[in-house]
Order: sequence, then structure tokens, then C-alpha cells
Amino acid sequence: MSRLKVVFLSSRIIQFLTGLLFFLILNETVLNYTSLNATTVFTELCFGKDHLSKETKYTIEVLLKIVKEKDCVAAFHELSERNELDLSGTNISDITPLSSFKRLSKLYLADNNISNINPLSSLTNLEKLELSNNQVSNINALSGMTKLETLWMWNNKVNNIKPLSSLTNLTHIYLPFNKISEINALSSLTKLNILILDNNKITNIYALSSLEELRGISMANNKITDLTSLANLNQLKVLILTNNQIYDATPLSELSNLTLLILDNNQVDNIEPLSSLSNLKTLYLHNNKIKDISPLTNLNYLSDLQLGKNKIEEISLLASLGKLEKLELSNNPINNKVCPIQPESICQF
Repeated sequence: MSRLKVVFLSSRIIQFLTGLLFFLILNETVLNYTSLNATTVFTELCFGKDHLSKETKYTIEVLLKIVKEKDCVAAFHELSERNELDLSGTNISDITPLSSFKRLSKLYLADNNISNINPLSSLTNLEKLELSNNQVSNINALSGMTKLETLWMWNNKVNNIKPLSSLTNLTHIYLPFNKISEINALSSLTKLNILILDNNKITNIYALSSLEELRGISMANNKITDLTSLANLNQLKVLILTNNQIYDATPLSELSNLTLLILDNNQVDNIEPLSSLSNLKTLYLHNNKIKDISPLTNLNYLSDLQLGKNKIEEISLLASLGKLEKLELSNNPINNKVCPIQPESICQF
């Protein structure tokens, strides 16, 4: 082979190897760029934390402490692999750095100073989200979290829950101590098992009529008057409606699976509809307008019965309730204050 051909072939080989090397370098560069781009929010904030607001810087420092890392990239890789992250009670207010951690399925942020949850909108794999005891009013960021199953938001400033209407996998909602007055958005959440909405401003509960999987409802301290929407929820086991404006208990007559019913501080005078609730173990009717308690005599599983502050005069017929362990009867015009159940210590007059 002539020297010219050798030189030519060597040149072609060098070109090929150069091209291959260039391709590998380019490919690695693209991969690195993609990786860097994915980490932008957390890593850029982390690298520049000394120039951030004190709120954002503090959140970065909390995250670094959790993973016991000082290196921003190493911290990102550790955090981005996590399915669960608990930042409860850490006094954070800016959650912008969390937007990078899209693998999270469980995020706990209770007991902080958070008001803006928009950075969470990218966390569409969340199944459990805890935001209780913060300052959140706008929950639009939740609307895309279609995998969400449990939402805790006790004690915030939420007044509009329309963003929840698309979250059809929700089974547990805890939103007491907010500013909610309208709950129509819940009508599409047919998988709901537990609904806690105490201490809001709710008047109309029609949206609940289609939620036949509900097992527990607590809506104490609202402004509810009409219970008709509950009539078909025959899977209910727990119903708490303390301190509302309820006069008529008739819609409850078909809820035969109830084991706990609390209707304290309402305006109920006729408890005949409760006579069919044969599985009741706990019944609270304190501070109503009840005089006739004969409908209770067939509720043989009752162990805790609260009847204080009513208009009850005759209690001897309660002797049939052999499983009673506590009978509260204070502030009633009872004719003969003799406990109908033994031992007499069961009764509180």
C-alpha cells in the first residue's frame, strides 16, 4: 500500500474518531444541559442563596439540613429521589424551592407561615398533602393534582374550593376553621369517604347528596338548616353537626349504619326519626328542645347518651338501655332524679 493511501486512510480514521468524539461530547452536553435545566429552580436558588430574600434562603437552609448536605447538586439529587418530605413546624414561608421535587407523593407542610402555594402546582404526583395551620387563601395551585387522595388544610383562610372539583380521587378532605360558605365543588368527588368542614360558614349542603361513599361527616359550627341532602347517604357511620340551625331530623331516619351522631346545640324537638338508628352507640343531643325521649328506648347499643339542657321530665323509660355507660341529663326539669340505670354513677344530673 502506498504511503499516500496510508495517509488517506489515517486521515479518514481520524475524522471518524473526531466525529464520534464530537458526538459523544455533544450528547453528554445535551444530557448535562437537560439535567441542569431540570434542577434550575432548586439549584439556582441554592447556589445564589446569599442573595435571596431571607424567607427563600431560610427554606433552602432547612432543606439542606434535612438531607445533611452542604453541596447544592448533591442535595438536589437526594431530595429529587424522595417520595415523601416532611417540613412541618419548620417556620418556612416561601416554598418556591419545592417546585423541583416532582417525584413527591406525600408532602407535609403543617404549622408554618405559608400563604402562597403556587409553587406546588408542578407537583402533580402528590397523593397526600398537609397544609394545616398556615395562611393559605387561594388554592388554585391544587387544581392539577389529580392523583391527590388526602388533603389536610385545617385552620387557613380558604373561601373558594372550586379548584377541588377536578380532584376526583380525593377520599379524605379536612378543611375545618376556614372561611368556606359554598361547597358545590364537592359534588363531583364521588370517592369521598371522610369530609371535615367544621367552623366555616356553610348553609347549603345539597352538593353532598351524590357522595354515597361518605362514611364520616363533621360540619359542626356552620349555619346548616336542612338535612335533606343526607337522606341517601346510607354508608354514613359518623355524623357531627354540633351548633347549627337544625330543626328537623327526619332526613336522618334512613341512616341505619350510624354509630355516632352529634346534634348538640340545635333546635330539634322531635327525635322520632332517630328511633330507627339501631346501630347508634354514641348520641349527643345536648341543648335542643326535646321533651319526649321515648323514641330512644329501642337503641339497645347506646353506650354514651348526652341529653343535657332540654325539656325532659320523665327518664324512667331509659331503663331498657342496658349498655349505657354514660347518661348526661343536666339542666332538665326532671320530675324524679333517680338514675334509671345501674350503677347510678352512670347518670349525671
